[in-house]
Amino acid sequence: MSATATLARETFRTSRLLEYFSEKELTLQTGHEPDRWPEVAVKELVDNALDAAEEAGVLPDIAIELTGDRIVVADNGPGLPATVIEGASSSSSSTSGSTPGTTWPSCRARA
Repeated sequence: MSATATLARETFRTSRLLEYFSEKELTLQTGHEPDRWPEVAVKELVDNALDAAEEAGVLPDIAIELTGDRIVVADNGPGLPATVIEGASSSSSSTSGSTPGTTWPSCRARA
């Protein structure tokens, strides 16, 4: 009888950052080349602000500031729950759906 070879399986961890933050992946996810990403970011942030205002039942008041390599979108929405902001810097999940959410690490928490 011949011996049967067996595979030894090993568990390992790897960063998922490349799934989200490589040029190739971001181009696929946004549908735009890198030179258009600032416009995509503004569009997404404004969409989130509009959704938040609608959900809160208020007229939207949105301010956009573009300076150098910085984009700031401020609005009169209720803000994000602290739990969403705490997880915002995690690349293992994102927040979206009927509750406005973001995967951006720089956000204001609601009280």
